[in-house]
Amino acid sequence: MKKSFYLLLLSFCVYSFTIAQLSSDSKMILDDLQDSLIKVGEVMVNDTSTGKRVDALHKFIPLMTKALKVDGSFYYNFDSLQTISHLFAPDSSFKIMTWQLYLGKGIYRYYGTIQMKGEKLKMFPLFDTSDTMDYHNQTTLNKDSWYGVLYYKILKNYSQGKYYYTLLGYDAGDLFCDRKIIDVLWFQEGYPMFGAPLFKYKYPDGKVEIKNRIFIDYKFDALASLGYDTVQKLIIYDHTGPTDSIELGLTFSYVPDGTYEGFKFESGYWNWIEKVFTFAINENDHPPLPKPLFDKTKDERF
Repeated sequence: MKKSFYLLLLSFCVYSFTIAQLSSDSKMILDDLQDSLIKVGEVMVNDTSTGKRVDALHKFIPLMTKALKVDGSFYYNFDSLQTISHLFAPDSSFKIMTWQLYLGKGIYRYYGTIQMKGEKLKMFPLFDTSDTMDYHNQTTLNKDSWYGVLYYKILKNYSQGKYYYTLLGYDAGDLFCDRKIIDVLWFQEGYPMFGAPLFKYKYPDGKVEIKNRIFIDYKFDALASLGYDTVQKLIIYDHTGPTDSIELGLTFSYVPDGTYEGFKFESGYWNWIEKVFTFAINENDHPPLPKPLFDKTKDERF
């Protein structure tokens, strides 16, 4: 009972502190700006005209920038704005917002920004350059060379004297292939970097392979899950593969085969688990894909 009381008191104090950072005047301004962002965002994501979606994006970005310049905006949740993914870091040191623009013929572009916690606005716009990158790029990237993704989960880890933030995300891919991505965000001299050698594959023959980020590719009309189970403390995802051996390596044809792989964070690495036999993931820890996605029934893929 006493423990429950202290937890309740702590929650109240944290909530009161958060509210104190956002004045009533700032909240009123942000509410108005959020209303405008909702209207523009709906066009940006859902309109069937590519031109109108692009025009809406050109209105959306200045509106979002204006909102983030409002005092206390870091503590504003944008709860009603469903056309972006809005995530706070587990330690509340920053938040990251990402969104998607569909350009037609299976081409998607991603946009985002990282806002750091602080009295003055400090933000890092993210520039999607994935269309110029090598397939399954493994290099360390930065805000100006970001692999554009719509993030929906963020985890905090500690390795080799540094904090890392593991990001789970979705990329609508191209005409034939969708993908889920596990990436890592970290800060170097205060600037965001993406990708780190934290994903360790150790095979039965003793061979070790380490990657900076993980790509899970699958056929565009298939459904492949990627989530985090807080009970088992595992990243769990569908194993995908070809339905016919002749398609081996052609990831655009891959579909989930009913088995699951995973990663468990131990000794400073996300260590690969080839088969995860228990995979009941709490819905709160493994939400459905974020809502800011173009309706694929409108996608002129073929």
